[in-house]
Amino acid sequence: MTPDPPAGLDTRLGYWLREVSNLLHERFAETLAAHDVSPPLWAILITVQRGEAGTPAALARRLDTDPAVMTRRLDQLEARGLILRRRKPEDRRSVEIALTAEGAALVPQLAAISSELTDAALGGVSHGERTRLLRALRRMHQNLKAADEAHSEAQLARASA
Repeated sequence: MTPDPPAGLDTRLGYWLREVSNLLHERFAETLAAHDVSPPLWAILITVQRGEAGTPAALARRLDTDPAVMTRRLDQLEARGLILRRRKPEDRRSVEIALTAEGAALVPQLAAISSELTDAALGGVSHGERTRLLRALRRMHQNLKAADEAHSEAQLARASA
């Protein structure tokens, strides 16, 4: 007897996550382009505005970006007049990132665009379903990060043995 073939892509979680992510990213990038901002630049602006990271290194960690790439993105935002870099008075080697008045005014506009796109994507999905979806995605993220850490630790243990 021949075994049943494996289930197709339409039953695979990773496939649907990638498809939805790609569509959201493409539509968001198209809409942001009218404001001369890309999704990675938007991520920096909202992260700084929310006080979640205020230095180039903290932004790179928070947004899982290479520090050199972060520096180039900050250069773009600074050239556009959306952020300022200031030396910290207590440690002149460290730089703080702050939004300019123009940057601070732009963030709510871009946040509204993000919310509209999210609402369109989640049309017909109840508030409870949205909450459960976000909770499940966060849990998946935690699980995968924990698995990555465990894998890295196991590799280090094998290398030092």
